[in-house]
Amino acid sequence: MSKYSAGCIYYYPSFHQSHNPAQADKLKRDLDHYLTRKIGFEAVMRIRCTKGLSIHTFHGNFFVRSTDLLSLANINEDAGFAVQMSIEDSLADTSLACFQIALLYTSSKGQRRIRVHTLCLPVVNSLPDVFAGADVQAVTCLLASMAADRSITSSLSDARDALVNAVVDSLASYSSTLSNLQQSTLIAPNSLKLFPLYIQALLKQKAFRTGTSTRLDDRVFAMCQMKYQPLVHLMRMIHPNLYRIDRLTDEGAIHVSDRVVPQPPLQPLSAEKLAREGAFLMDSGSVSLCIFKSFF
Repeated sequence: MSKYSAGCIYYYPSFHQSHNPAQADKLKRDLDHYLTRKIGFEAVMRIRCTKGLSIHTFHGNFFVRSTDLLSLANINEDAGFAVQMSIEDSLADTSLACFQIALLYTSSKGQRRIRVHTLCLPVVNSLPDVFAGADVQAVTCLLASMAADRSITSSLSDARDALVNAVVDSLASYSSTLSNLQQSTLIAPNSLKLFPLYIQALLKQKAFRTGTSTRLDDRVFAMCQMKYQPLVHLMRMIHPNLYRIDRLTDEGAIHVSDRVVPQPPLQPLSAEKLAREGAFLMDSGSVSLCIFKSFF
């Protein structure tokens, strides 16, 4: 129901108001956010692209009304959508490939509004130029949505193999465009240097990891998150942010109302960066963990 009505799913395992207060607090925070976030109603979204390109598949929670039109019962800031495009005809006669998304919705005050996003990308002749312009986070999140579909239509092992093959095929294609390289050399373009790391992290998510330690409810909920979360939230779940919080300074701090809020620098997500005397905060979106290495 949530998929076709542009909704989402919330999951509270072992919920009990008294025996599990953490889940009760999480429900309260989620409900507060749900009731106070910006929202639009009766929305339709149309996606268009340059002649020679065609829409292949949509990913997200919506109802497909036609080949390029999505019907959304509501639209909010927590919703994310992905679209796969395919090249049908040659683009040799054009220098730009253009994409446009128009969203028509009713605001919470009853005003009918339209928002338009347009993206123009250059058409290039060489494969290295294509790799140079790759967005590794967008690629990873799209593959996560595709793998969730593959797990349902085929099997979990097929989805995992497809994720690994996407990395292997990408790096092999890039290596084939370069000369004077030894056969044992593994090289990746700068835009995709983190691609193997992100896919490895994705394979460890509850949606795709193997074994019997993952409950079915946990796996299904994780797959739902892969399908509808925005890129920023999904990447934080796949590859969390790590901050050191025991050495906060005013450098780079931001002002919120009349307070100065320190902004700790982002740390590499590696155990080698955990100092024994330090305190760290790991933010994975829905869950934040405090790490004190002196306790290990």
